[in-house]
Amino acid sequence: MQACLQTMEPDLASFQLLPPSNKETLIPSEMYRLEHIVSETLLEDLEEKGKALVDASAEEIEKWKKEESHPHFVLEKLPLSPGKSLLSIKERAAVLAYMTVLMQLFITRKRTAQGIPVLTEVPHSIKEHISETLFQETSTASGRSQRYLTKLSKSRIMIHLLLLALHVDGFETMLDPLQKDTGVSQTIMHRYVRSLGGKTKKIQDKEKGCSTPGSYSKYQMQLTAPLTIVTRNTGKPARHKRR
Repeated sequence: MQACLQTMEPDLASFQLLPPSNKETLIPSEMYRLEHIVSETLLEDLEEKGKALVDASAEEIEKWKKEESHPHFVLEKLPLSPGKSLLSIKERAAVLAYMTVLMQLFITRKRTAQGIPVLTEVPHSIKEHISETLFQETSTASGRSQRYLTKLSKSRIMIHLLLLALHVDGFETMLDPLQKDTGVSQTIMHRYVRSLGGKTKKIQDKEKGCSTPGSYSKYQMQLTAPLTIVTRNTGKPARHKRR
């Protein structure tokens, strides 16, 4: 799946972009609980699509890679194994299926749900959840209410993608595949990470030595404990004003 969207500046001024969080815990999985992003019931509704990933043969996976029919982030996880994630293989597969939908929403140029093909291919419960939580409701000139996929929606989708990736990977996830899938620049991607209280860690490409011409660094995302949310303007933790 190729990203076809120009990189955009995230709108991180509003905390409503973030799902509920626990700023006191030191346990990564408790900072942003999975059910606050996608419920267990919704993951069960994605079981069939997740099963297709679990049951994929080596030949099918190789075909998907050549055709680029699935996100890079998903393909790099196949074949699925327990890994360091707290999720079962079945749960990880369902989350990856959900992330595939979110990535297609992020790169689409369509603004309404009716014009987005991927939303016709998912269970009604998933479409309804996405419409209610990720689309922005606005009023038309005639006073009618309509939900649109706006810039704010795209920022919210990216935040959810990053948090889901952390759950899938055991709270240490590489950013490079997500950048390829979404077309987001490294600078903006790192800003998204900071906005949810995470940090990035530079990791030298193991396939090339540090002194090898053309070698480059990859970046890993982690959550810092306790969770600290940063502001968009200063890049520093928000502080309460003195009274």
